[in-house]
Amino acid sequence: MILNDNKMSICPRVGALAEYLDMVRTNSWYRGFKQEMGDLIKGVPMVGGQVERMLSNVKDSIKTTLHGGALFEAMGVRYFGPVDGHSLPQLIRYLELVKDEKGPVLLHVLTEKGHGFKPAEADPVFFHTPAPFECDSDDCVVSVRKSSARAYTDVASDSILRTMERDDRVTVITAAMCQGNKLEKVREAFPKRFFDVGICESHAVAFAAGQAKVGCRPIVDIYSTFLQRSYDQIFQEVCLQNLPVVFMLDRAGLTGPDGPTHHGCFDLGYLRVFPNMTVLAPGDETDLLAMLDWALAHDGPVAIRYPKAGVERHDHLPRMPIERCRAERLVRGDDGLIIACGTLLGAALEASVRLREEGLEVGVINARFVKPLDGATLLEAIEAAPWVVTVEEASLPAGFGSAVLEAVADVRATQPTLSTPAPPIERLGIPDRFIEHGERGELLADLGLDASGIAACCRKLAGRSTRGPSAAAAAEIA
Repeated sequence: MILNDNKMSICPRVGALAEYLDMVRTNSWYRGFKQEMGDLIKGVPMVGGQVERMLSNVKDSIKTTLHGGALFEAMGVRYFGPVDGHSLPQLIRYLELVKDEKGPVLLHVLTEKGHGFKPAEADPVFFHTPAPFECDSDDCVVSVRKSSARAYTDVASDSILRTMERDDRVTVITAAMCQGNKLEKVREAFPKRFFDVGICESHAVAFAAGQAKVGCRPIVDIYSTFLQRSYDQIFQEVCLQNLPVVFMLDRAGLTGPDGPTHHGCFDLGYLRVFPNMTVLAPGDETDLLAMLDWALAHDGPVAIRYPKAGVERHDHLPRMPIERCRAERLVRGDDGLIIACGTLLGAALEASVRLREEGLEVGVINARFVKPLDGATLLEAIEAAPWVVTVEEASLPAGFGSAVLEAVADVRATQPTLSTPAPPIERLGIPDRFIEHGERGELLADLGLDASGIAACCRKLAGRSTRGPSAAAAAEIA
């Protein structure tokens, strides 16, 4: 095992293990002794490597006595280091030294994040995942091209800050994502109610459950893709005990250049199976602001998912307050129905406008709740529609569209007297494969999840619908 110790995770590391590694790293006496011993041993002709191996037990005793490696040795792992990771000859020599050791070995390698690139050395947090930038000179003075658009992450962090100002029970827990989730101002304003647990998402969720048990209102602010690491804790510690923990799932859907490891595709599938869990998907900024207030007042676990994207608002349409298990009908139309889950609502509304210009009156519903579904609103609209398209920025297996199909099947099974056949339902979402890197807009277009793709799907269904368009629409088309 090679421990690449650069004092960082994504943000500066935290916790007892970080302090322990810093202690190992900074003991100048031990490191000076190691360097002198290494130089002396290497100078012995023919037998330098053998002597170094023979003296390893002596060094082990010294480092255990001082501090270095004791934790790992106590777990049955042989410890070597620390080693300068930027000295290739030294690193190769130690790799040769440990490769034939019996049993587990940990090689502690010291590096500097961004080593050799001055801007990254100066700001390793920003340059963990930088926006596109340009080097203006040999010294790499970086000119960063930042977007001025307000993102859903900004809305979430500002809303969290406001709720903490109003309610001293609200706490925030993140897993080395303070900067990514734009929580710096929360950390500065409420240092005693902000907790960065490092890259340990399972602990973050268990910790939140403990806080909820004693009356806090914890918010776990985390990337969608990384919440998967705490699946068992969501089940055992939160949902099983029906605790009021709010999960703010940033980067839900397609994250763009970060690629398949960071796309938040699977949260709907694994969250909606848990009893007591409520899952919400805001259609725009207005929804997100109201949903956090609603979630903190709800006496049970709630997950709110939102993308890495610029915000939209649709306040020109009649909006409803957030109520449990209530969708909102934003556009009415007799020729078909689009049910949008999440912030692809804007693309669905644009598709509806384009289709209306072509003579197709297509309704649009903002689902808002993934679990529990608004069965009354959705099923009534579905039964009245010639065809239905569900739209989600999530994996299709076990996703929102699947939940709609399940609800329709359940109603049909319990009401066999329904006189008309169920309308065709087409699900648009992320297919059952890993999606590669690319700009979010390009990926959505490739998957048919932009306005053009949604409109094309609607045209296809309108052309083969057995129910046909309404009489008014048919006359207008004729």
